[in-house]
Amino acid sequence: MKTKKTIIPVLCTVLLLTACGSGETAVNVPATTTAVSENKTSDTEAVATTEAYERNNPNLAAIDGGGQDFHIITRELSADYCRQIDDITAEALDGDVLNDALFERNAKVMDKYNVRFQTQRDADVSAKIRKTVMAGDAEWDLFFEGVAPNVQLASQNLLLSLDTLEAVDITRPYWCRGMMDDLSFGGQHYLGVSDLTLQAYFSSGIVYFNKSLAAGYDLENPYDLVNDGKWTLDKLLSMCKSVSADLNGDGVYDEKDQYGITYNNFAWQIMFYGSGLKMVEKDKDGKLYFNGADERVISTLQRLMPISGDPTVCLYSENYKHLGGNYRIDVCQNAFFEGRALFWLEAMYGVTTLRNMELDFGILPVPKYSDEQKDYSSFIHTVHASSVAVPLTVRDPALSGSILEELSYLSSGGAREAFLEKNLKGKISRDNESAKSIDIIIDNICTDYTLLLTSYGLTIDGDMRNLMNKSSTDIMSVFEKGAVKYEKILTKFNDAFGTEG
Repeated sequence: MKTKKTIIPVLCTVLLLTACGSGETAVNVPATTTAVSENKTSDTEAVATTEAYERNNPNLAAIDGGGQDFHIITRELSADYCRQIDDITAEALDGDVLNDALFERNAKVMDKYNVRFQTQRDADVSAKIRKTVMAGDAEWDLFFEGVAPNVQLASQNLLLSLDTLEAVDITRPYWCRGMMDDLSFGGQHYLGVSDLTLQAYFSSGIVYFNKSLAAGYDLENPYDLVNDGKWTLDKLLSMCKSVSADLNGDGVYDEKDQYGITYNNFAWQIMFYGSGLKMVEKDKDGKLYFNGADERVISTLQRLMPISGDPTVCLYSENYKHLGGNYRIDVCQNAFFEGRALFWLEAMYGVTTLRNMELDFGILPVPKYSDEQKDYSSFIHTVHASSVAVPLTVRDPALSGSILEELSYLSSGGAREAFLEKNLKGKISRDNESAKSIDIIIDNICTDYTLLLTSYGLTIDGDMRNLMNKSSTDIMSVFEKGAVKYEKILTKFNDAFGTEG
């Protein structure tokens, strides 16, 4: 299924901007003011936010697009809660804070560059890009796809390096620099994550915690631990062991009892990447290699895997396949929603399922492996997270590059703040401390080719899930058995780029 939409004609755009203020003034005035006011932020903080935003302005010269259509393709939204945000499409002002911020942002860009955005949603963006580029067509000027699928397209030499676009400057603060460093190969960046790709932020791994349950057991305040840099795996586990209970007294822990933590087998990713480590690293020439011999990687995994097998600590949803349906999610969500789990490991997009939760909950970053770790670290789901790219056969690289940079910059004002306001701060998350946690999470997102190359044939993710299902610490034997296969896949990927430093 696909839909094609014209966002707004240029004439209407001019009228809209005239109503708000004209020309360059409209481009340089962020839409943050409204969101700041709604959040009751002080006037001083609002001014500081506005000034910081304006300082980041790339001040790009306008390129005249001649009033032509600018073609953008993006993904269909998913039926479940995993992919809810369309980073680019907004047909009209409708009173929704995020939609209206996207609409106003798009209108400013279309007016400045004299183009009309034509956007299309499609269930398989990769197939569309692959088909048009291989045919030598210049059908698409910009497109949005999952992070891992875009890495796959890059390996097939179908994407233009963003580093070849003069207007694009990934050192600017509205680009997610940590992600961009992680995503580079051979010193080049073929896909981008910035304040434009809000679904990437929404796909980051987090910890939900039941504030009522924590208070009832007189536990340490996790927010204080986060702020003091002492929110660690040890702290989380000690809290988990304090609250687990056989509620019906039948001597058996099942899906109806109370637990310290709940998750399914993809949570190995959330926990492991909280450590700041990676299983696939880059050498000095930018080539990928398997980092399985790193003792820190092995010891971290050995520490994490057994948790799923301790029924006095963890409600592990993979043990409830017999319940049928979407048991992997439902078992966890129900336990947390009903107040029978202190912590729930899930991506940020899971927050929307808690809108009607009566019990009070908070949001935390993933704990550090130890307090010796400098920063918190947050993984993103590499399929559900969005990224932006430019097809190799794009008709006007300079125009696409300028529009990409302008969209990213403008998103750092209105769109990013509207996303946080609508989905998280002051709406679903219920306290200022959670809002601070969200900033920590977003500012520290990362990725790893361990996850990015799953569809390329790398089986590490599946191997780790199997170990978690068994609560096994036998990491070394799995790595030894798979090392040759892993390296073969990584060599194939490196060779696809002719990687150079």
